[in-house]
This record gives sequence, structure tokens and C-alpha cells, in this order.
Amino acid sequence: MPFVRKGLSLQGISIEAQNIICESWRAGTNQQYNTYLKRWQVFCSGRGIDPLLVNVKDILDFLVELYNTGLKYSAIGTARSALSNCVKLVDSTCVVGEHPLVSRFLKGVSELRPSLPRYKQIWDVKIVLNYLEKLSPNEDLSLLDLSTKLVTLLAIVSGQRCQSLHVIKTCDMIFETNRIIIPINSIIKQSKPNKTQPVMVLPVFYNQNLCVVRTMKEYLNRTEIFRCEKENRELFLTTVKPYLPASKSTISRWIKTALSKAGIDVNIYSAHSTRAASTSAAARILPLTSIMKAAGWTNSRTFQRFYNVPNNDDNEANDFATTVLNLNS
Repeated sequence: MPFVRKGLSLQGISIEAQNIICESWRAGTNQQYNTYLKRWQVFCSGRGIDPLLVNVKDILDFLVELYNTGLKYSAIGTARSALSNCVKLVDSTCVVGEHPLVSRFLKGVSELRPSLPRYKQIWDVKIVLNYLEKLSPNEDLSLLDLSTKLVTLLAIVSGQRCQSLHVIKTCDMIFETNRIIIPINSIIKQSKPNKTQPVMVLPVFYNQNLCVVRTMKEYLNRTEIFRCEKENRELFLTTVKPYLPASKSTISRWIKTALSKAGIDVNIYSAHSTRAASTSAAARILPLTSIMKAAGWTNSRTFQRFYNVPNNDDNEANDFATTVLNLNS
């Protein structure tokens, strides 16, 4: 982030300290910040303004320009955060994002363009489980179909994001008599200092055609030769030579393929919708604390506001994975 480094340099921050500070932002955050910092520099250049030393009115004018392009609260909030990290106000001792007028402006944006749940209604988990059940026996499936079945089952029974599925390592998996335990040891979106990383618990399920443990074992047997040759520790591999670790976009595409073949409209629902579908279904049976733990949330408002979407189903069970699979009973 060259612009951020320039701002730090003007404050006399050493190169070594700059390097460490810049590591505090993850790749996704860097990409988002850079988008708005570039727009900010163009904005300042057109007005003959020093982009690192400005008045609060300049910040507000820039945010208004973003608002007028149709951006919503979350995007404008990201722009505010980006500027707060490198721009100083000459007419205030406040950090950009904490200035009362900037805070009030964002409050106005939230009223005019509130952040709403993406889905007003979510698909029925049973529809997709019915399709996955028909993909059997596992031994007869092509590697692509087996990969698609496993990743979709995992997404549904764990309530985790594609990002979490992408970073699963075979070396971290713990096989017990009646379950597989998968700790997520890589940095993911939910990762924070002193916060426990999520752990997926996958129980054996009585319906062999929907048992994620059996599907996992078949997948590992089928891909073992590719791992020996390439020393691939990532769980999911591409289905054609040279069988490299699958990217997040590939995993997302596999899930969307399964949803589409099950009859879900993927023009409306993304791969991430599995998270809302499974947690919303489980919420009709399990206590909120169990769902939050399984899906990796610390704030119940996140679930209630963005993921607890109405569907038309009900059942009984005693844990997240089994609860979701039992919806197909």
C-alpha cells in the first residue's frame, strides 16, 4: 500500500515499523482500501489538494461523490476506514473516521441506504440434500461429482464459509470412531487475536448416501495418489491434471453447480447462501449458542440480522451437523 507508506513516512515511521504495520491488513482488506485510496488521490489531484493533509470538508465532499455513484453504507464505511489510516485533518485533532461530522454523515448514509440481508427468503435445505443423496454410491462417482458432493455437504453441515473449506488441511484432520474433527488453523475472516479458531465436527450419519464422513473417506482414497506425488496438504484438489490445490473460486463454483442441479436459482443464490440455509434451518431446532459456535460467530446480532432467513421446514435433533442432515429424513 504505497499511499499508506507515504503517510507513515511523513510521520517519521521507520521502514521496519511500516512493514509490520502494513501486515496488519489482510490481502482482501488491502485490495478494498487500495480501491478507495486511488479514487481519493484522483479526487485530490483534480482539486489541487494535498491528499495526506486535508480539511474535513474535503473528506465529506469525497464521501458525497462516492455516495452519488450509488455506493451503500458498507462501501462508504470502507472508504472512511481507508482514509483514517493515512490522511490527517489540518482543522481537527480527530482521526478522520472519528470526526463528529464524518460519523454523522455515515449515520445519514445508513438511514438512506441501510444494510439489509441479501436474502428475504432462503432455499429449503432438503431440496439440495435430496439431490446429494442421489449422487451415490460414492465409489461410482466421477472425481468432479465426488468433489462437488463433498464440498457442498461440508458447507451445509458445518455452516462455514467457502474460505474455511478452502484452507482445510488433511494433516489437521482427526479421525475418531464416529466422527471427523477438523480444526481450522489458517487465518480466516473470523480470526482475531485471542479468539479460538473454528473447529468442524462431522459426525457419522446413518444414511450412508448423505454421510459426510463416508464421503470424505472416499474422497481421500481417490485423491491419495495425487497427494503423494505433489505433497498437497490442502483437502480439495482440482479434478484434472496436474491436480493442484483448488482455489476458493473453484470451490464456490462446485457448490453453485450442486445448487443449480438441485433446482436452486443460482442467479439469485450464491455459494455463500449455504451458510444462511443451514443455520436458518438449524435455528428452528437448536439453541442460538450452538449455531453460533458451529458457524464461528461471536455476535448473535450477525446471525439474527443477516442469516436467520425464513424457510418452511422443522424437525428435531441434538447437534448442528446431524440436525441439518436430519432435515432430509
